[in-house]
Amino acid sequence: MVTLRSGTVTTPYSKEQEERAAALLREKKEKMEKRELIGQAKMLALLEEQEAKKRQMEEEMERWKKEQEEKMAVIRAEEEEEKEEVEEEEERPLERRRGGGSTSKEAEIAERAQEWAVHLKLGKDQEAEMAVPEEEREAAQ
Repeated sequence: MVTLRSGTVTTPYSKEQEERAAALLREKKEKMEKRELIGQAKMLALLEEQEAKKRQMEEEMERWKKEQEEKMAVIRAEEEEEKEEVEEEEERPLERRRGGGSTSKEAEIAERAQEWAVHLKLGKDQEAEMAVPEEEREAAQ
């Protein structure tokens, strides 16, 4: 509406035109609000999807970490077993050299010494026995 100097009021549009324009403005405003709501809904859906994907990836990462830790534990256990086996193998020969081997050699030496002593005693006895008949032979001659 426009007020003129003369005091008359004129409107550039008719009532129908004003109502149509108001209806168009309302429709336009509703479309804008609807677009905003749709955009917000899309953004919300995208954010929810991202959160779900993030949770899924975190769960997969946890599973992967557990698998890797289990594999590492198995490898460490195998290494420990191998290390223990190697240590046992290294200790066995040392025990033989220190304890078992030297003790058996000492026993063997002692046994041989006893055998020699017995042989020597037998040898002296045999010598003595042989010496008596020789002396008797010499005396008889």
